[in-house]
Amino acid sequence: MSSSLPTRITIVTAAAVVIILALTIAGSLYRARQQLEEVAALEVRLHTAENRPTPGQVRIETEPLELRVSGIPAGSAQQITRFEAYEPVDDAHCRDLLKLSDLEFLRFDGQTLDASAGTALSRMPRLQHLALVRCTLEGDWPSFAEASQLEILILDGASFEPATLSGLCDAPSLRKAHFDGCDLGDATLPQIVEHAPGLTVLELSRTEVTSDCGHALRRLPELRQLHLVATGIDDRIMQDVAALPVLEELWISDTAISDEGLAALSGHPNLRLIAMDACRNVTSDAVTLLETMPALQEVYAGGTGVAGQWQRNR
Repeated sequence: MSSSLPTRITIVTAAAVVIILALTIAGSLYRARQQLEEVAALEVRLHTAENRPTPGQVRIETEPLELRVSGIPAGSAQQITRFEAYEPVDDAHCRDLLKLSDLEFLRFDGQTLDASAGTALSRMPRLQHLALVRCTLEGDWPSFAEASQLEILILDGASFEPATLSGLCDAPSLRKAHFDGCDLGDATLPQIVEHAPGLTVLELSRTEVTSDCGHALRRLPELRQLHLVATGIDDRIMQDVAALPVLEELWISDTAISDEGLAALSGHPNLRLIAMDACRNVTSDAVTLLETMPALQEVYAGGTGVAGQWQRNR
């Protein structure tokens, strides 16, 4: 009896060792399979506010969820509606993407695109959102007059010719245009307005525009958001801003606007947000001016005489 006990213990111990080894091998195989899958295919994720990409990621939405690094496989090309890249993609992949007729959302970052790419983009019948962030648009691109679904155009930090800007703004349904950080001056605003008079959002922050082009704003009667942060504007443009009947948000931080300019907005019926951080010419007297704006709900005024006072007086 006593001699059989060590034998049983030895058998149990050996069995436990075998089980542990089997689990370890299975875990290693599973991890290896995951790594192979990551190498074989691009990561595909659903687009949610909590799932923001980091630089270097490429995110695609498609059904079925299949898009390989080597290119777009036959059978899935007509089912891809969204593509987002946060670094340049290779030329062959770029050419494949420009052949997709069902794309509704397209974002390139840092890509160099010639006029032929512009032609391909202008002929995408379902494209609604086009973002060419920090891209170089070479040559004169064609008119986007046939891009009937395009509503949002984002060219933040991009470089392009004046004729290309006009062509892009020809999209008949264009409502939101973003040019943050572009090399644009006073001739730009009249050009944009001429080709896209139905804009509801216009972003011109960190450009070279000044108050000299302010008169063109009056030709944007549907404008609801205007961004002029860190531009060369001063109080002269505020009369033109005040003439925008449905304006709701005004972003003028880090500019030369003063109390005198804000006075032009007195009584504006729809303005609900003003961002004027670092407008050092704005004094505490502006609090009284803000009180005359019946719809005003949010004021960002860090670095001004209004800082910390307006909310207390509401």
